[in-house]
Amino acid sequence: MTIIFLSILFSIFCILYVALMFMDLQLLVIKLESLLLRRGLFFLLRQMVGGK
Repeated sequence: MTIIFLSILFSIFCILYVALMFMDLQLLVIKLESLLLRRGLFFLLRQMVGGK
C-alpha cells in the first residue's frame, strides 16, 4: 500500500515539474485541474483497494 502511495506522489511531482518547466499559467491551471481529477480517481482507487 505504501508503494502505491509513493508511486502516486512520484507521478504528482513529475506533473508539477513539467508544469514548472513550461512556466505557462494557462497550462499550469490545466495541469492543476487534471491533478484534482486524478486525485478524485485516486480516492476511488483507494476505496477499491481498501474494499479488497
